[in-house]
Amino acid sequence: MKPKWKLIALLITMGLIWAGSAQAQVYPAGPPLPPPAFGMIGFIQEATVDGTVGGLAANPLPNTDPRAGGSLTVNGIKMWVPNNTFLQLPANSMTWQQLFDRRFSRAIGVYTPPRTNHLAGQSGLALADGAPRAHFPSFDVSVIGNIIPHPQSGTPQYVVGMIAPVAQQQLQDLAGVINYIDHDGSVLPGNIPGRFRVGGILGDPNTGALVEINDPVGRWGVIHSPDPRFTTDTNNATVCAENGFPVGIPTVAPRFLPGGGLDPNFVGDPDRPYTNRPLNGDARFPFDPWIATGAPLKTFTMPPPDSAGFLTDPRKALPLMVGDTVGIAGTLMKVDQGGPNTAANMFISAYAVAADLGVFTSPGSQPCYVFVEAILMPTAEIRNQPISIGGSPPAPIPSENSTRALVVGFTSDPTRLVDIYAIDVSPVDGSETERLIATVLAESITAVGGRIRGRLRFEPSRSTGIWPPTRDYVAKNRTGQVQLPDQAGGLPGLMSGQYRLPCFDFLFAERLGFGNPTVPNDFNAVPFLAQGGQPITNPNGTPAGLCGRLDPWPGP
Repeated sequence: MKPKWKLIALLITMGLIWAGSAQAQVYPAGPPLPPPAFGMIGFIQEATVDGTVGGLAANPLPNTDPRAGGSLTVNGIKMWVPNNTFLQLPANSMTWQQLFDRRFSRAIGVYTPPRTNHLAGQSGLALADGAPRAHFPSFDVSVIGNIIPHPQSGTPQYVVGMIAPVAQQQLQDLAGVINYIDHDGSVLPGNIPGRFRVGGILGDPNTGALVEINDPVGRWGVIHSPDPRFTTDTNNATVCAENGFPVGIPTVAPRFLPGGGLDPNFVGDPDRPYTNRPLNGDARFPFDPWIATGAPLKTFTMPPPDSAGFLTDPRKALPLMVGDTVGIAGTLMKVDQGGPNTAANMFISAYAVAADLGVFTSPGSQPCYVFVEAILMPTAEIRNQPISIGGSPPAPIPSENSTRALVVGFTSDPTRLVDIYAIDVSPVDGSETERLIATVLAESITAVGGRIRGRLRFEPSRSTGIWPPTRDYVAKNRTGQVQLPDQAGGLPGLMSGQYRLPCFDFLFAERLGFGNPTVPNDFNAVPFLAQGGQPITNPNGTPAGLCGRLDPWPGP
């Protein structure tokens, strides 16, 4: 039964006590209860850095310490964010204090006029924050925690246990066909190379949504990031085909033959070569009846590297082209921060792009790509064990504690096994240990019995070997991982054959009866919260220590 996340109080009139002009209400005392759990999703109304955490922290920190926590107000409720909080953004992660550090949010790339993301001492994400700011102030947050008494006053305090994620809109999504690409930045608003239009008239630069990939290192095309906190994951392919093959925006426009049609031998961008998109009608590949002859193929199997007679190279990304269908998640920003709130002055800074392409790699050859779409993990090892005691005399609270787990992903070669690992982190030195939790073989047949070629599914009935939960998980090809060649600008290539991601969804216990005490969120069952060990980095990438145990501890 899903908890209602509401505090319910029964008012029993005990008399009227006047203090000045205010009426005091007296509630009857009751037996001790466990800390009620809460979960909230809503706009960030106010946010602060406070290393004392409102006086709740056992070991207060200066506000300049990257491990410092603070306060967060959502839906009119002020919550305390413990010191050592390491939170998740859509494709990035950092500490609570680093959200407010302008060195982490400074725009990368040439923007005219220059961008100022937020004022000093503010995050730029709260409704109460002042201008200038980089984006529209509608950022929301998903938090869970427990309500615990203040150690001196005994008043209830909302203490956050987990934040995942912080986003402008957690379900924001754009889907459509790419209708124009500004390869050199000479046409579209803002004059940023690599911006493109989605959902408009093919070939028309004045229609469709304006999109820019948030790419501070040049992994997917030209280097540009209006706010690196909301970057793509440049170490994993969050800009990819549906089955994990990396894609990007070419830095060079395609070339057309004198008589019309795309030149099939034109490379263009060496990191995203057009030769990786053979044309429909090429006798070496199956004909696709769903697209026009001469159009770039959307699904095919790519030969191994350096295959005789082929210009394709599976070690290089696929070029996104006009006519491709994409799904995009990102942050809505203004082209000109001081300009009007009109659609013509807005663009989407994308942190994830999913191209409707199904390009597979040759069976058994390298590289082979892996992508994880969804992950759900339990916080219990044994189902329906009582985890909370309350009442007077103390008694266990009937609860449902699920041990269900789920991992869904894809691979570009469904003939090989994929291993899924939990990544355990040492609270002493931050070192990592991979713990194998599953081995999966992808589905290899399309359109038969509901199968999708290349899809991975792991959904065990028991959590044996899965518990305890970790923050990060990684899927790896059993046949090994291959470092791709350096890109043209010297950026090291991706490590193919693996995909690492954080878990956004954990299953906590729920009460079994309406009106029973709310079962607290058992954060003791989550080692990276209870023990710490998450390494922190400075803005220049150097180590800045480790996160410890959450302080104050949110209970139970």
